[in-house]
Amino acid sequence: MQIRFDKHLRLWLDVAFGGRESTDNMNRREFYRATLREWEAVGEAMRYLDCNGNIAWKASPRMLERLADQEREARNEMEDEAI
Repeated sequence: MQIRFDKHLRLWLDVAFGGRESTDNMNRREFYRATLREWEAVGEAMRYLDCNGNIAWKASPRMLERLADQEREARNEMEDEAI
């Protein structure tokens, strides 16, 4: 069964998958499933039914807010360094 998720989760799952230790024997699908369950438990991701009635995942408002805050901080740091 295909794992469906939004573009925000796709980006951060790919980042997390690329940054994992090479000693981990999980394939990409297993890693995504385990990570999504973990993120759901801490309120970073949530499941929903898409328009076709399939289970899909999306970033929670909490995760989106946290990412927006981090992006603002990074931009401010870049502006401060440019001055």
